[in-house]
Amino acid sequence: GPARALRRRAAAGRTTVYRLLGKVPHKPTEDRRYWEARGEQYAAQVQPILTEGTPYYQAQQELLQELADLPWHSLLEVGCGFGWHLRAIRGAHPARRLVGTDFSWSQLTRGHDYVQGAGVWLTQAEARRLPFQDNAVDVVLTSGLLANIHADDLPSVLLELKRVARTAVIVLEYAREHMGSPLRQMLM
Repeated sequence: GPARALRRRAAAGRTTVYRLLGKVPHKPTEDRRYWEARGEQYAAQVQPILTEGTPYYQAQQELLQELADLPWHSLLEVGCGFGWHLRAIRGAHPARRLVGTDFSWSQLTRGHDYVQGAGVWLTQAEARRLPFQDNAVDVVLTSGLLANIHADDLPSVLLELKRVARTAVIVLEYAREHMGSPLRQMLM
């Protein structure tokens, strides 16, 4: 699959982000332009809120505890951004297979540097069409993803997450108002 191809490319000594990620950026769309532009600053904006004592840090610690309580060997984060959860998961679970996807090329570019050397594989993909087989990984994780998915697309995205997961789908959203619509609540 895509993760295996990424490992082969990395093992062959091709270290440029373009080659490691293995794809060219998707064609621009309105939402993609927003995330590409945001991706340029996102890592710098998020770093300060990852410090001990913040709600985001606490949420990440709860995620790590949840993962410690589950039997799993592989995890896919859909909408991984620059990989801040993946790096923390790698620190807590060093022997597990980790893959991250995001549709933002700029996020993945920063992610490549942020998780470098951590054995985390990144690839560009959309949540609606993940390039993985059924039951490809034990755990699928999303963090702040569903709040950015149009309500009409939520059913198909949730089914896609479920399709790829063998054991569990973990959804981490940071604010109740993100999940406030009746359709979102019903789906969740």
